[in-house]
Amino acid sequence: MDPFTPPSDDDLDPPDDLTVTIAKAWDRIDDLLERRVPPVSTGFPLLDAAMGGGFPRGQVSVIAGFPGVGTTTYAIDRTVSTMLDERRPVGFVAVADAPDEVLVKMMIRAAKVDRATVYGGTGDDEVRFRLAEAGAALDAGRLVVEQPIVRTREGMRIAGESAAYHPLGADLVLVDGLDQLDDPAEYGPALRDLKGVAAGSGAAVVVTTHLRDPGHARNPEDQWIFDLQSLGAAAEIAAAVIILHRDDRWKRDNPRSGEVDLLLAKNPFGGPGRVVGGFSPLWGDIQNLDIG
Repeated sequence: MDPFTPPSDDDLDPPDDLTVTIAKAWDRIDDLLERRVPPVSTGFPLLDAAMGGGFPRGQVSVIAGFPGVGTTTYAIDRTVSTMLDERRPVGFVAVADAPDEVLVKMMIRAAKVDRATVYGGTGDDEVRFRLAEAGAALDAGRLVVEQPIVRTREGMRIAGESAAYHPLGADLVLVDGLDQLDDPAEYGPALRDLKGVAAGSGAAVVVTTHLRDPGHARNPEDQWIFDLQSLGAAAEIAAAVIILHRDDRWKRDNPRSGEVDLLLAKNPFGGPGRVVGGFSPLWGDIQNLDIG
């Protein structure tokens, strides 16, 4: 055929894989521009603004911190707020805690009762009533709580898929304690599997993990760089990384007692950032203190 002659319909090849992929990409762009699949809020407007709206859908993000700084508290707080306040479906995967224990923490957070009165057995009828209301609200909402049968890469993949593809749906899937896998060597592969779950389901998958580097003294301005490097595979695989720091975790009489820094160490939409939250030991939440 003359190369300068326009091809007839009979000469055209069927769409190749790239054509189909580009069409899907345009569908994705339309969804983003029309905000059909909005990101999931971090709970902090300044972080949301820096991250293009919040945790990106279809990708995996990591919340990291030293043991005891509040990564699980943040995960439970986000779960309750996203489901009850924003009316969005949430899946929660508890690696180390039993599902019923996770729900106890969620009920305490939703009811906003002092958890010391619950665990100490000193709660009165009002506490019991508020917990009952919270339990009913959680039951009526779109919440799924999963636990891997075995703490392995395969167990995590199955639990993550179960939460993300549940009939109730999931805009947000929180995986609490991925570093608690039985074999540390499976951490990176498991995180890559969860990234695949996010891409396939369109959910924002948020994973909590502990920092492995001990909290030795260093320049606070550069602290997030060392912490990000210490995350290893998580720093490479995750689209976004938020690191939690609490000075009073190490020194109880610190003048910043009760405050937690949320450091946006890896941001798919720009540079690092920082906000300050208030850590509530009563019912377990992290409140936004950056209101100006």
